[in-house]
Amino acid sequence: MWQKEQIIAELQKRGKRITEQRKILLDVILEGNWTCCKEIYYQAVRQDPSIGIATVYRMVKTLEDIGAINRKNMYRINCEENCGFRGDCVLVLENKEKVSFSMEDFSHDHMTPNTLAFMETVVEQLEQIRKKYIEQGKQKEDWYDLIQLLPSSYNQMRTCSFNYETLINIYHARKAHKLAEWHEFCDWIKTLPYAKELIIAED
Repeated sequence: MWQKEQIIAELQKRGKRITEQRKILLDVILEGNWTCCKEIYYQAVRQDPSIGIATVYRMVKTLEDIGAINRKNMYRINCEENCGFRGDCVLVLENKEKVSFSMEDFSHDHMTPNTLAFMETVVEQLEQIRKKYIEQGKQKEDWYDLIQLLPSSYNQMRTCSFNYETLINIYHARKAHKLAEWHEFCDWIKTLPYAKELIIAED
């Protein structure tokens, strides 16, 4: 594993500014075994509430670009016959650590206590359906139960490719959206080369 000093030196070599937020994120990433950027974000905002989720994604992408970390196949669904988890689906990280699904797989940071308690029952029910699906022959009705009960707050990693034409549409459609994540993304769009002239269309 790369050491912190090595990573900082490589970032500086590539002309990257070493901000306080980047130092915090670097410490968080190196200290834990994370399965997604949301986990890194939740830990980092405890130290600096001004850190946004887009900043976390950019930092992870930067570290991936320099070869310090590798997200490819970082986790996958595994149902080995003799995995020791009695047929359950589990996450298998690159270090072979197996992690059960939990509430951390869902965005719930803005939920009220009553809603959070209800969400926990939903996740428990999803687990029961998933176990039934795996253990009882992967019946189609169980599969439908899973995909139709699965909340939209389920966190999934995606790799997307955009051109500036696409980003123009996204920026102007989402810059005033009520979800904070869209504001973070639009803020990132504004940092792109020639974004002011080509995307934002400011003089």
